[in-house]
Amino acid sequence: MKPLEPFPGRMQKWKCECMNCGAVSYTYYTTVQRGGRGCKKCAHSSMVTKKRLSAGEVKAILERAELRAVEEYLSTAKALLCECLKCGNYVAPTLANVKRGARCEYCRRRKVDPEYAKKLALKAGLKPLEEFKSPSSKWKCLHIKCGEIVYPHWTTLKSGGSGCMKCRGLNTSRVRRIPEEKATSIMKSQGFEPLEPYRGSTTKWRCQCLKCLREVEPTLNNVKNGVGCIYCRRSGLDLVAPAYLYLMSNPNLQAHKIGVGGRGTRSNRINQHIKRGWILYRSLDLDSGLIALQLEEQVLGYLFNQCKLNPFLSAEQMPQGGWTETFDAAEIGLSTIWRKILEISKVEE
Repeated sequence: MKPLEPFPGRMQKWKCECMNCGAVSYTYYTTVQRGGRGCKKCAHSSMVTKKRLSAGEVKAILERAELRAVEEYLSTAKALLCECLKCGNYVAPTLANVKRGARCEYCRRRKVDPEYAKKLALKAGLKPLEEFKSPSSKWKCLHIKCGEIVYPHWTTLKSGGSGCMKCRGLNTSRVRRIPEEKATSIMKSQGFEPLEPYRGSTTKWRCQCLKCLREVEPTLNNVKNGVGCIYCRRSGLDLVAPAYLYLMSNPNLQAHKIGVGGRGTRSNRINQHIKRGWILYRSLDLDSGLIALQLEEQVLGYLFNQCKLNPFLSAEQMPQGGWTETFDAAEIGLSTIWRKILEISKVEE
């Protein structure tokens, strides 16, 4: 160090010029006295030189990581362009990170080769509509099978999926679909003879009632939930005479119920339920018992199939009958049921 000003004192900074690199810096006399370098630039270079690895050491470290350097090694802290000997892609890790266990980002799927991503997309039945960005980004593609625009992630493609929710839903419904042989067996056990192929558990199924021999159209779900032939289960209801549909609630049993009855008949279903603690919410007059039964069946289909409800009470709790048309009051409100009744019947209040 060449002093550029008078000596200021042992504990004061002293302006000097480095006789090695020519840089001007400020150092302390005590630092130089202890054998230290006054020039920070030369001190850093000296430290880097001491820590610098030999070509053989660099090669051995990279070979353990299955990498080969394609540019000159400068220091362990600088990025070093390498070729991955496993996948052939080029990466630029620091040698310090490689020593700590870093490996090719492509092999670890942190980076993805766009051409490889395109191959997986085509294999999944997709046509890319934009360039592949990164594994964490959505990729706009066309699902060739159904024509839907989809946005799958890299993880979806890697697992063999297409990201098409429409086709996935169809596949799920096929998996969950009850086999026709089993569906037919259930219908026959409940007194129905199918007259057409099975199409789905929520689709009306044209059948013949084995008891009254009339043709009816129950759904498999309704039959599984205890809904029988609309003619047989209402033997006291005149199908051509005026009738009504009612909605009631029982606070003690915490249940709601729908049902039908004939107007002007000696047996009044509403009064039978009232005697056992039920309270009438609303009733709807209809032109015939057949219309009332059909409306009741549609409302039950909505409650069983769409709302996923089940009969709430048992036959022992309903000695007057009608337990299969009861529902948990905590699961659905009376106003919701009534709105659906009016919607299906197309009656305006």
